[in-house]
Amino acid sequence: MLATKKNKLSFGKIIPFCLFVLIHIAAHSQNADSLLSSLKNNGDTTTLLAIIKKANNLSRERPDSAIQILNKITSSVLKIKNERIVGKFYNNKGKILNNQGKYDEAIIQLDSALYFYRKINFASGVASVVHNKGISHVKKGKLPEGLKFLIEAEEKYLAQGNKKDAISAQQGQGTVFLKMNNIEKAIQIFKKAEQTAIDLKDSVTLMYIRLNIGSIYNQTNDFEPAVNYYKQVLIEAQKRKESYVIIAAASNLGTIYFEQKKFKEAIEVENMALQLAEKTNDIATQASVLSNLASAYASKSDYITASEKIDKCLSLLDITKSLGERVSATKTKSEILFSMGKQKEAYEWLLKHLSIKDSLMSSEQQQTTAELHAKYEDVKKEQQINELNTQKIIGEKELKLSEQKNKIYVLVAVAIGLTLLTFIVAFINNRKKSRLLAFKNEQIEENLKEKEMLLMEVHHRVKNNLQMIYSILNMQSKNLPQDVADILNENKDRIRSISIIHEKLYQNEDILNINLKELIADIAANAKKSSPFSNYTNISVNCDNFKPDMDTMISLGIMINELVTNCFKYAFTNDKDNKIDISLFKNEANNLVLTIADNGKGFPESFSIDNPSSFGYKMIKTLCKKVKGEIICKNNNGATVIITMSKYKLAA
Repeated sequence: MLATKKNKLSFGKIIPFCLFVLIHIAAHSQNADSLLSSLKNNGDTTTLLAIIKKANNLSRERPDSAIQILNKITSSVLKIKNERIVGKFYNNKGKILNNQGKYDEAIIQLDSALYFYRKINFASGVASVVHNKGISHVKKGKLPEGLKFLIEAEEKYLAQGNKKDAISAQQGQGTVFLKMNNIEKAIQIFKKAEQTAIDLKDSVTLMYIRLNIGSIYNQTNDFEPAVNYYKQVLIEAQKRKESYVIIAAASNLGTIYFEQKKFKEAIEVENMALQLAEKTNDIATQASVLSNLASAYASKSDYITASEKIDKCLSLLDITKSLGERVSATKTKSEILFSMGKQKEAYEWLLKHLSIKDSLMSSEQQQTTAELHAKYEDVKKEQQINELNTQKIIGEKELKLSEQKNKIYVLVAVAIGLTLLTFIVAFINNRKKSRLLAFKNEQIEENLKEKEMLLMEVHHRVKNNLQMIYSILNMQSKNLPQDVADILNENKDRIRSISIIHEKLYQNEDILNINLKELIADIAANAKKSSPFSNYTNISVNCDNFKPDMDTMISLGIMINELVTNCFKYAFTNDKDNKIDISLFKNEANNLVLTIADNGKGFPESFSIDNPSSFGYKMIKTLCKKVKGEIICKNNNGATVIITMSKYKLAA
């Protein structure tokens, strides 16, 4: 499929779906209001337990309602002398606060539960609380602390022979290792959970664990074990009619089959996922699967079916408003139309693709800017609060000291007071100056960053425009006579060499710190890739560490592209031991010297740089005039071109 990786991302969310625990909750026969009314009448522990259970049942889908119920019975819980019920109350409240995203408050409640459970040595309750604290820390982003609690919870569960809850703690550990990019450890932990589920003969839990393991292998492109796990999950999910799991496994399996070019198998499982997504009215998944199917049918040259699938996908994306999915879908649509010979429509969709891609990048940049601004404001407020607290403490201590000294020596106190007053005034004035200076420095830094971002955006847009011209020339060259197509292809390489320069400039965080050697190597590699001798030719690059300005860099890029292209076109006649050496340095006269040499058959006797016949050398001569360059062409075990430039500029 032309956008194969998106399934891995969307269905990668299955891991948090079965994060830590599979909770099975039974609905209570009485509603919350009747239970609370009953509690007012008799206040017995049985009713309290029923209310806590009712709140627990609501904790996933309606956490706000669950908290309200628990808040109403707080005074009743604290009046009884039953540590187990009090611990259960605080433990459940901590779990619900986790679901609300109030992790710090959750930890406070869980610590209270831990106190009461440890007071009566209730091991099962302690294990549950430790487990929930692990979840709180992981969701807060404190992964090492969360992992520590989850490992402790697993040990406590196993010590009690409670393997089912131990599986949940194991899955939590696996998820943490995955967040920490420790793939090997994550798989090891999930496989331990898998074996525990096998020992318990818990086929439902086993199905979800295997789906997680398959997703990890899928994300790391280790397809063979991923396929095996997805097939096992499909069999069990179909037996249990678990639609969501079938969709996840089938769609990811289709992605892998496409990577392996097994288009028939990919289409079969993706259609299975599509049918279930339609039944469950999952529009986002339908759009994703339809895009994958369109790519698969296009790979089989069934462009009519591919076109139908991508059109249906695009109509669904009008509902979901997903820019990310639309970027991929519009590109697929353009490529299908071009393969069908509809070049004009293909151009139009290519332009839509590039426009949406730019919009997405702009949206992401705005979101990042907003997040950074929000973080800045939070830090600023926290600093202000700390400053106020510090000033308050200093003021209180100074007042107390002043009162004590006034009782002993009034005159001394007055003198000290005057001294302190002078110091405080000077201190305040200095702080004002420091803050003003810091504020101005921040403004200057923000202006510089803004200018850098704008400059990077310019290079990005120039690169995108050059890429669009490159794509148009690429499409057009396929329908032209060979001699005209060759001319277009040469111009494509020239455009690509300029595009590479702009791409390097906008990708580098420090625009003035481009690695010149890497840039030259990329331009040479671009010229190399279309040659039949590319696999038998070694290109070496050596250059001084200096930073030319934009105009000089583009002139160098075009000249290097032309000369390397000529090496591949005219120099080589065999399929081995071909060499091209590129060097760029400053000589003693502070001139730039570009040398490109090959070990090919050399220049013909009729060749003269003063009267070149090829367009490429004419263009090189024109560029040399711009930089006051002198060209020397000679044979030395092959062709050697030396260009000495005296008029060039370095980056500011």
